[in-house]
Amino acid sequence: MTLLHLVWGGSIYNATTGGAKIEEWACSMSMVGLVNMSRAQVLASSATARTAVENFHIGVSTFISNTVALEWLKFNAFDISTGKQITDPTVETFITPGIRGANNSNSPPLFTSLKVSMDASTRLKREKGGFYVPRFAAFTGLDGTYSQANCESLRGNAATMISTLEADANIEQVGVWSRRYKSFASSNRLRVGNVPDFMSSRKRSQIETYYSTSI
Repeated sequence: MTLLHLVWGGSIYNATTGGAKIEEWACSMSMVGLVNMSRAQVLASSATARTAVENFHIGVSTFISNTVALEWLKFNAFDISTGKQITDPTVETFITPGIRGANNSNSPPLFTSLKVSMDASTRLKREKGGFYVPRFAAFTGLDGTYSQANCESLRGNAATMISTLEADANIEQVGVWSRRYKSFASSNRLRVGNVPDFMSSRKRSQIETYYSTSI
């Protein structure tokens, strides 16, 4: 088998169209493909990956804010026994202009996110993974959680993205790669919790402005 890593990301802007870049974001996913995949096969599957990711990103029920732009995608082959990249040079696609998310009804804090968890239905940490949806823009209820309907919509769109990837002739299974153990585990379960996640670090820093008064 060939280990494949898909990484996609872009920028967050301060306007729903145009605007200034105020943050960067990225997501990643691992999968296995055919044995000794050629560069031509990697390139072909990269096109499938782009379609899958774009459809996920622009889905109305994915709830990604339209301040979030998908601007690039990387899809490369790695040695499954060592985790070292095989594809040289790196296969990277730039999406110009960037593709915005579809939700313009809510502007949550930049660090608001929601995790799509992937696992093999076991308790082993090395078989658990997933990715964080940037600036998840669904409204929360009065208790501060997302509705079951919104969580299931996101989960369904993520499942569709994975199904599109696994339908590619060169890709066999999406799963979780453990760098520590140099092991790959096929995922058979997707989960989305209803409590917001808050990303504590990004490539760029959001500068806080203080408004004070004498007391």
